[in-house]
Amino acid sequence: MKETIFIRWLPVILWAIFIFITSANPNPYRSLPASWSAQSAPVQANPGPKRITFDELLGRFLHAAEYLVLAALIARALVGRGDLRLVLLAMAFGLSALYALSDEIHQLFVPGRAFEWRDLSLDFAGSTLGVIAFAFLFTAWRRRAR
Repeated sequence: MKETIFIRWLPVILWAIFIFITSANPNPYRSLPASWSAQSAPVQANPGPKRITFDELLGRFLHAAEYLVLAALIARALVGRGDLRLVLLAMAFGLSALYALSDEIHQLFVPGRAFEWRDLSLDFAGSTLGVIAFAFLFTAWRRRAR
């Protein structure tokens, strides 16, 4: 059975919708299990230098991870069963980065959320890693298929 364009792009569309819904949430990490939250830690009187909390670290990881997946899915949709070309990988990164930018702009209209350059850079880093991971896995899959 031939793979259709719709089938290749459906995971991209679904993942983009997931990102949009998550970004529309004023507190996207609220639904995580309480045991994942560092907010239950006792507050120190003089905490000293600002330390990154577990919630912030988790948020940064999730920002990069969601765009790693998006970029890999876009690369998969663009390459399909064809040859792996640098221009397609660059397009996958570009589309993922453009969606990341639009998502940060979308957050300007969500109460409690804001456009953050740090988040955008994490999204770009995740997109880069996603394209690299896809290229690596696609190349390995092609070698095994031969």
